[in-house]
Amino acid sequence: MNKYQYNIVRIDKDIELLAKEFIKNRKNDIKLIEKNIANKNLAEITNIAHKIKGTSGCYGFDELSIIGNKLGKAASKGNLSEVI
Repeated sequence: MNKYQYNIVRIDKDIELLAKEFIKNRKNDIKLIEKNIANKNLAEITNIAHKIKGTSGCYGFDELSIIGNKLGKAASKGNLSEVI
């Protein structure tokens, strides 16, 4: 059994290319978050998470927005173990 839950998001054809670029940028954010976890730079993780939270909903990625919100709250509280 897979422990992950997947949600299907339908993207309007008019923003399909933008959404693909958005996803590519989030993959880069994951790398930055991992780097900042290693460096214990919670302020930068907070900034990245805030950006993820704010922009995800524009493309219909509501679950990703929720994750960004939770990540940002944990980082802003200085809770590295919750960030990980």
